Amino acid sequence: MNTIMKFRLCFFLFICYLGPSPVNQRSYMEKLQKLMGPIDDCDCIFVQAFGRGDIADEYLVEWLRPIIADDLMLTLARIREAKIDGFGFNPGMSNFDLAEVSKELMEGNERLLIAQWEVVYAHYLVRPEWVEANRRRIVALWPGKKSIAKRNWFVRLSSKWLPELDPEKRYYTTVDVKIDSVKVMRSRGKSRPIELSHQNMAVRSLAIIFNLGVFAWLYYAWIANDPKSVQRWTRSDELWAKKEVFGRVFHILAGWVSFWPPHSR
Repeated sequence: MNTIMKFRLCFFLFICYLGPSPVNQRSYMEKLQKLMGPIDDCDCIFVQAFGRGDIADEYLVEWLRPIIADDLMLTLARIREAKIDGFGFNPGMSNFDLAEVSKELMEGNERLLIAQWEVVYAHYLVRPEWVEANRRRIVALWPGKKSIAKRNWFVRLSSKWLPELDPEKRYYTTVDVKIDSVKVMRSRGKSRPIELSHQNMAVRSLAIIFNLGVFAWLYYAWIANDPKSVQRWTRSDELWAKKEVFGRVFHILAGWVSFWPPHSR
């Protein structure tokens, strides 16, 4: 990608990021996708979960960590067996949609799927045999014991009022997910990721990946909101917009995003 194309891509990403609304940006995102070019040569897929059907963020790690095993299929089976108020865990409507699109992106190629665990579990509930057959091409991302996102003075100051920024609370933030995605990608010898997210957070996800020094190809797909999500802000475009406007400004001040495209290989 030459310098002129990088300027154009930077401009459209910036417009999307700080536009009048963080939702309903289809025309801008389609333009971004076109500027990036075809995804034929991409060798892996980053998938960011959106919402969740059960378990609020503050209780998630405590519930999930004892279940996680080294073996993917064993962990997914344990999640299925775990009961929440008498019912099995529900990854949420949006994550079922993301699972469907990511499966389509894996067909007819050898791409590696690097996905947040709710999306992988949605795959497992719908098509366990497919997950078993492709387990070497699927990496589930699990929340760790503490946040690994860099914390400048602004983040440290803000964490006094925003508990989700406390690294010890271990909310699995978008920044943490992308850091883990890049680590897995590099450890598996991949370098050309597709970024698949809910359309309302795809722009921020892409800017985070750019800030990590990785060029990702945006894949625009319409993903449904989940009106029953435990994350209230993911239930509708209106609720998302109220939170996301603040969140995007915060990410700039925290130094977590970049609009200039890194070198693509």
